[in-house]
Amino acid sequence: MGRFYRRWKIALGALSLLLAVSGWTGAVFAAPAASGSNAAGHWAASTLQKWEDAGLLTGDGSGNLEPDRNVTRAEFLSLANRAFGLTATAAASFKDVPAAAWYAGELGKAVQAGYVSGYTDGTFRPSQAVTRQEAAAMLAGLGKLRDASAAAEADGYKDAASIGGRSRGAVGALKSARVLEGFADGTFRPNAPLTRAEAVVALDRLLRATAAKDAVYDKAGTYGPEIGSEEIAGNAVVKAPGVTLRNLTIKGDLLLDQAIGEGDVTLQNVTVEGKTTVAGGGEHSVHLIDSRFGSLTVNKPDGKIRLVTEGKTIIVQLEVRSESLFEMGSDSSVETLTVYAVIQVTGQGRIAHVTLHVLGSSFERQPGEVEQASDIPPASGNSGGSNAGTGGSSGNGGSNGSGGTSDPAPAIAGVEDGKTYTASAKPASADTDIAGVTLTKNGEPVTGYELGTAISENGDYVLTVTDNGGHATTVHFTVAIPVDLPPAISGVADGETYTAAVTPASEDDDIANATLTKNGEPVAGYELGAAISENGDYTLTVTDNGGHATTVHFTVAVPVDLPPAISGVADGETYTAAVTPASADTDIAGITLTKNGEPVAGYELGAAISENGDYALTVTDNGGHATTVHFTVAIPPVRIVPDLSNLDPQSRNVNLSIRITNTGPDIENALYGVRMTVPGYDMYDKVWVSYDDDGDSFTLDRAEEGSDEFVGYFSPTGEPFTLANGTDQTADFTIDLGYYTEPRTVNLSAWVADADAPDEADALYRMNPIDIPLQPNYIGPIDDLEVAGVAEDTVTLRFPEPAEADSYEVWYKINSDAWSWVTAYPDANEYVVDPVTKTVTVTVHPIYGSDVEYMFKVYVSGGLYDGESNTVTATPSSEG
Repeated sequence: MGRFYRRWKIALGALSLLLAVSGWTGAVFAAPAASGSNAAGHWAASTLQKWEDAGLLTGDGSGNLEPDRNVTRAEFLSLANRAFGLTATAAASFKDVPAAAWYAGELGKAVQAGYVSGYTDGTFRPSQAVTRQEAAAMLAGLGKLRDASAAAEADGYKDAASIGGRSRGAVGALKSARVLEGFADGTFRPNAPLTRAEAVVALDRLLRATAAKDAVYDKAGTYGPEIGSEEIAGNAVVKAPGVTLRNLTIKGDLLLDQAIGEGDVTLQNVTVEGKTTVAGGGEHSVHLIDSRFGSLTVNKPDGKIRLVTEGKTIIVQLEVRSESLFEMGSDSSVETLTVYAVIQVTGQGRIAHVTLHVLGSSFERQPGEVEQASDIPPASGNSGGSNAGTGGSSGNGGSNGSGGTSDPAPAIAGVEDGKTYTASAKPASADTDIAGVTLTKNGEPVTGYELGTAISENGDYVLTVTDNGGHATTVHFTVAIPVDLPPAISGVADGETYTAAVTPASEDDDIANATLTKNGEPVAGYELGAAISENGDYTLTVTDNGGHATTVHFTVAVPVDLPPAISGVADGETYTAAVTPASADTDIAGITLTKNGEPVAGYELGAAISENGDYALTVTDNGGHATTVHFTVAIPPVRIVPDLSNLDPQSRNVNLSIRITNTGPDIENALYGVRMTVPGYDMYDKVWVSYDDDGDSFTLDRAEEGSDEFVGYFSPTGEPFTLANGTDQTADFTIDLGYYTEPRTVNLSAWVADADAPDEADALYRMNPIDIPLQPNYIGPIDDLEVAGVAEDTVTLRFPEPAEADSYEVWYKINSDAWSWVTAYPDANEYVVDPVTKTVTVTVHPIYGSDVEYMFKVYVSGGLYDGESNTVTATPSSEG
């Protein structure tokens, strides 16, 4: 077999390649844990620095951020609240949280935001380190990422069985959102403590993952899933008629834009948590079907709007500022209606309270209360309320007919507007002239409610208290008492089948008992934490001290013996390089291999297969179980393989090799092609390539004006040649890129072509293009040479150690243009290098005598500081 070896040298003009791309920020390398006063070098350094700069993260008294310290549950809340700008607070009652504790306010914010709950014993354990699965549950609640269907994502972790049932959906959702993921070994480690760095990075990712984006619907059609629901994190705008929104939860505001004109819009099963504004839509109507709105304003600049509610639609606060028709289905309700423009309300839907700022409105079904605002005169013959019009009603207004009163509205104690309570609430009033009290829960009236009665059922409440003068006060509040949940079981999940032993467990600390059955029969004496390895159908019931129970049904079906697993090849695959089948099984009894249907005698696993053909490999274990794979080896006859083993990414000379082999027939009229992409090479339109000691060369020409690509063709003989069978040829490249201060990537491709069709697109065989990433190799000449001391007949100099330099030396001369520079002694190997400061100290002995001013400089050859340094002066004294 012949071998062809030739060195190619590609010389790129150094000055042309010093043109740099701006904005280099350097490469990111793995580093050990942080220590000292900051997080420099820590894997999370950039995020920690960003948070510190933003005032979201502070260190200890010495400024140490302590990134690897475990974060407590209270500290985690503080970080989360600051990151998300949470300020609203709610009453939070936990046995181990004193009202004066620094974290009590932070806990109230978290309760109000709805992303925390305590333990079943009524504690919160603020000083306890937060575990990864506890943090996952809080992050998912904070980012509204809770999704039961995401629990399947958590099953991909090797230790998924250890993830608590109540945390599984959160862990899966955060994995999908890339907010909090597992470790390189495939585990999640749910019970491991979370560090400060992990907490900051997870919260930072959550902020970016949940960044609100507005949804705009500007074309007619139906939007939203047919089944299930979808969440919109930001605002939504409808800007076209004929739009139907369905099964959506809009976290921000909703605007029905004027662009709708006189057209229709339908909202079906839509919940808007922000403010809804209806500025478009005509008398044909805006349909609200089984939807919920916290605040809805009708304000169309011109024309009349027809608003239709169907199904169980709830509007907490409705404000009408343009003339409207309002048709209410019998199951629809409005808690408070404020009227600034005439409205005609038809249908049997319920309106709890109306405030009229204009006269002339009408109601087919009488509202619970009607209050006439003090900015309009009372209607004739009516002690208050509205001028109902046709089919209307009147109610007890807020005015005594004289246009105003000094009697204040009732004061309500025990609850506040907009608050959330995690314990029972007891509204009350000290006023003695209370005429009426109305309470709704989730939009439905609470019959017979009286002030002073505790409210302990969870729900959204609206309480209106009216005095004898018709003055009313309304508060909206929520009761959300943490439910004492049944025990959480980890290690097994309901309905699952396991092919290995399982270990059921529970992190709850108030377990009263656990019962286990196998195939319907009790398993006596079973305790949580004991492994279950026998095959069978199991039912496990765990009961806590409060009598709450959780039951899971699961199956253990451990295979008696699996057939051998084969690695290195897969069934049905085709390989273009040699393959090496293997197996990690230790009970292999027999191996058979066929090639093109014929047995391959003596084949053993672990031996490479490099001959082309169709193969069938069967591996049998001692139990008689067999695995068979069919695969094809189709190695192309000509292979072009790059070798970057000698690459130094920070050297000005980039060394690489390309090996070309031909195991097939001779290729006549052959030619090599080379394409190189060199960013920033703008000096010339050619790259010269020398390929022998006689100076023979060829060029790579710029592909087109403005392009970074250079293409050329080469033959070892100078003419088209024959790439013979048995060729084993290595081409060694040395690419001189000169000095550059920014990172760059050179791309290289090579191919074999027919000389009559040499372009890369027509290549007979080609090498996959490779990227060669290069790091900056030049900082600049030393600019901080300094005089460290002057003594009798000597001068001591100090300068940075010239990294990567081929050589360096000190030069000096008398400070006069008449003198020339000479080299100072001693030699460079006598220079003293400080291993801490990385500076060089050298003492020189000028030969022209003392009491003369000398000039000194350092000349560096090669490396990061190539060139001449700054110049310093000193005058050695003959007297010392």
